[in-house]
Amino acid sequence: ARVHSVAGDILELELDEAGQIFSAADLKERVAAAWHVPPSCQKLMVGTSVLTDVSCLSDFYQAEEPVLSVTMVVSLDDVMRDLEHNAAERRQSALEVLVALGPRGGEVAIAAVQGSLEDLQSGMRRAALQALVRMLRKDDDRAISAARRLLAEPSVDSRCAALVALAAASERGNARSLEVVRPALRDPEPAVRVAALQSVAALATKGDEGVIDLVCRCLLDPSVVVRRATLQTILVVCDRGDRTAKGCLLGLLQSPSSDVRRAALQALGSIALRGDEEIVLAVLACRDVDPHAGVRRTAVQVLSTVSCEGDSRLGDVACQAPVRQDHETLKARYYKIMEDVSERVTRAPALRWGTDINPF
Repeated sequence: ARVHSVAGDILELELDEAGQIFSAADLKERVAAAWHVPPSCQKLMVGTSVLTDVSCLSDFYQAEEPVLSVTMVVSLDDVMRDLEHNAAERRQSALEVLVALGPRGGEVAIAAVQGSLEDLQSGMRRAALQALVRMLRKDDDRAISAARRLLAEPSVDSRCAALVALAAASERGNARSLEVVRPALRDPEPAVRVAALQSVAALATKGDEGVIDLVCRCLLDPSVVVRRATLQTILVVCDRGDRTAKGCLLGLLQSPSSDVRRAALQALGSIALRGDEEIVLAVLACRDVDPHAGVRRTAVQVLSTVSCEGDSRLGDVACQAPVRQDHETLKARYYKIMEDVSERVTRAPALRWGTDINPF
């Protein structure tokens, strides 16, 4: 059989003697494998006759024609009907078909997916947005606008899905997408704020001072999960030695959460320029006087990456033993060291040094 497309492509197929290709449905599967047109989007014709899936190909052979000539036309009729079906599973499958069809579906397919953004079921609206992102080129305003609309929905899942889609739909550095993400950093749900930070990490250009300022303000988020996500985002968006990020991380060493203090130390180890005296002093303070043994152990590890070789202060291993000083003496020593560090840090936005944020 010889299959012709309207675009002029030709596919030669042999009907084997075992009869594996017997019906039009079998032929559609072979065409789908070769041309990536889903079977439900194919209309097969022999002459003026339209084949149904159960049509037997042998019925259309003519003795004077040694090769059966079949024309394949891309048709969205069946998919459009499925998009209107009462069953959500059928509508979901129709969206997947349109994504698989790709550019062959043209603007008609894109418009159909955009229509599904109005579906009454939130799960279908999320699926439609994901399909639209996959069908459009990066930075297409239609995908960004659709994500913005989904961000306004009451469903937490929808808002998180919108942020994921926004990152996938945009090239890094897209200012409009970053503006769409910004309000989500103040969303009442921690899961959405985490998703927003992940989108910022995917969208921001490294070293963008405005983005770093924005992310640093999230370090005071009441949710530990969000603060941890903030630390991960800082590692992505800032350059090594960035003073804005450094100031924020130093401030977070006074967090009441030992997990956050450990994460801040690890982040400082990743962004610090070796020998940075402010960071070295802060890490030494954590090593020697932090009330949590896990933080002190992390500080020991980080010191090897932030200090210069031969620094005599690394020889003090007091941190490896339990802290034995009384609480007030320990607290006073800690604050004295951290105040010295804070005076050296010229820029630490959104963080205050003092007793309102401390591990004691």
